[in-house]
Amino acid sequence: MRRRSLGGRNAELDAIRLRVLLNQVAQPQTPVDHGSLQGLGDDDHTQYVHVSVARTVSAQHTFNPSAAGAPFLLGANAQGQLVAGFNADQLDGYEGADFALAGHNHDHGGLQGLGDDDHTQYVHVSVGRTISAQHTFNPSAAGAPFLLGANAQGQLVAGFNADQLDGYEGADFALVSRQIIAGAGLSGGGDLSADRTLAVQVGPWMGIANDRVQWEPSQFLAVPGGSGRPETASSLAGAISIVQDGGVVLVPPSTSPLQGGVASGIDKSFSIIGIGGPLACRVDRPSIEINSASARQVAIVGVGFEGSGANTPALSLKNTGTYGPEWRLWNCYIHSTATGAGGIEITFPGTAILYGCEIYAADGNGLATIGSGAPSMIHLYGCRIRATGSSSIIGIALGYNTGAEIRVFGGSVEGGSYSLQADGGTISLSGIPYCPQGFQELNGGNVRGRYLDSLWNEQVA
Repeated sequence: MRRRSLGGRNAELDAIRLRVLLNQVAQPQTPVDHGSLQGLGDDDHTQYVHVSVARTVSAQHTFNPSAAGAPFLLGANAQGQLVAGFNADQLDGYEGADFALAGHNHDHGGLQGLGDDDHTQYVHVSVGRTISAQHTFNPSAAGAPFLLGANAQGQLVAGFNADQLDGYEGADFALVSRQIIAGAGLSGGGDLSADRTLAVQVGPWMGIANDRVQWEPSQFLAVPGGSGRPETASSLAGAISIVQDGGVVLVPPSTSPLQGGVASGIDKSFSIIGIGGPLACRVDRPSIEINSASARQVAIVGVGFEGSGANTPALSLKNTGTYGPEWRLWNCYIHSTATGAGGIEITFPGTAILYGCEIYAADGNGLATIGSGAPSMIHLYGCRIRATGSSSIIGIALGYNTGAEIRVFGGSVEGGSYSLQADGGTISLSGIPYCPQGFQELNGGNVRGRYLDSLWNEQVA
């Protein structure tokens, strides 16, 4: 080997000498403190982890704090930041086995707690919910939007406002507040909250049978006159209260006599009319009264009067006033069958005119008068009077009244003992009536005129 020297010296030897010299300088006689060295902030130790210079740590260190606690802490900039590739043994205290892998699929049916009510955002089949969303029901084909089970069918859904009811719009129905109003001639009706019935208001003597209005007279019909409305009554008692002249009592046909009672008027003229003839329109023992203070007239036409009570005449005509009224009877049938009951009894004062009437008493006087005062007059035109029974029965008995007069024009008068009896008054005969039992005059009374006896011979009274 070629050797060189510095300055003419041997190079190897010079090197040895230099090393000796250096060793003497590097190792001072007293120790040096590390903190007094220069360049402490320099990164001279790359084998260590630097606080601000990134290093790759190849050694596997063990983190074991002196007391149980986190192995290291993360500053604010590191918290929540992902450490790529870091494989932790636990996550928030849970082992990896506690989690399913992101790429793993679980079958829903295999989950536990499927019967729990974990999804309160859905409608539960057995737990009530308040549905705030407005859903649209639209079956795939035309049909009911939902079905009701047996427990729900027919139950009221409070506040539910349907657009239709059984296919009908609301306008197709009538509100319960609507009224069925009874028009003229009808009664009943009301709102639709219940069944309503309309009834025909039939007038007097009208009825309803076989779904039609028909004439059904079975009672008296009283028309009191003026603006009074017709009213029916089963008895004449209280059936008529005449308020103006012209009142009428109509007597319907009947299978048995209607009850008579009292028909009266206070100083008013009125009429009693049978609308089916005297044999059909019958009244049982009425007392017909008028309280007359002036000239009044009571007309009785085509009525049958029957007496079935003892000692009560078939017809009684009374004046309770001070002025004598005029009674007019046309085509009336007056028939009494009871013991001691006369046919017709007329109270004076007053005037009675009978046309074509038939009077019969089985056990009483045929026609009798009571009372006095003017006027006291009775005219009989073509009437037939028969009073049978005991010998004391008289056809026409004029009660004691010196100023009274009965005029008989034709017809016939028959009695048990006498046809005629005038007690203090006058009975005048005209047209030669048939009086087979003759006459009797009492207390100055007299019978005058001509009549036919029982052999139809003409006699002069």
